[in-house]
Amino acid sequence: MKNIAGEMSFLAGTGQISRVLENGQIDHFESPMVQIDRNSDLLFDLFRLKDIHMPILGAAVLSNSTQKVNVQPNQYPVLFLGEIPTFIKRQIKNHTVIESNQAKKIAEILVEEHQPFNPFPICNRWNVDTAFLKKGVFCTKCSACMMKRRFRTWVCEACFHRDPYAHIQAIKEWFMLIGGEITNKKCREFLDVQSYQLVYRVLKEMNLRVEGTGKKTKYKMVFRE
Repeated sequence: MKNIAGEMSFLAGTGQISRVLENGQIDHFESPMVQIDRNSDLLFDLFRLKDIHMPILGAAVLSNSTQKVNVQPNQYPVLFLGEIPTFIKRQIKNHTVIESNQAKKIAEILVEEHQPFNPFPICNRWNVDTAFLKKGVFCTKCSACMMKRRFRTWVCEACFHRDPYAHIQAIKEWFMLIGGEITNKKCREFLDVQSYQLVYRVLKEMNLRVEGTGKKTKYKMVFRE
């Protein structure tokens, strides 16, 4: 299901859609057709492993009934929410309806196999070299510049915003980007600070999972599903 503002066109042979806003701005996004193909392939693989044999049908659904589609795709139908019941009835007429006990079995398999999406660590997922990550604490107000540690707080070098807890977001981002376990040394390098005691204190205050003692202490953040 998609909720995309503006006039939308499916670009044949590109795997993209273009969106034109009222102000003339043109943006490009991954086509829902690509997403349907990807998800259909994954579902097909799951059904094959579970010895389930049934057709897999796809459709792109637009949640905004005022959405204008200039160029329609060829692969799958594009529907508005109100068209879903009619679409389903049409498929029932054209395909064999499975028994209720088989439908229950498939539903149980889907629930059992479902896993919450966890994109972290992002660098590993998208093959990003961590050496290119900018070190330091970004300003929690303007995000345009880095903050420096001054008298028990963080101060932005551009807008002079002060935030004593700016490091918390930076450390969370380290876990989201790099993941695994962080040490005092790694944290100092990422925050671009020199003080061992400062980093020891801020890591301790974040209630992270702790392993080891002394300089061998490692910290790990557990993301809730």
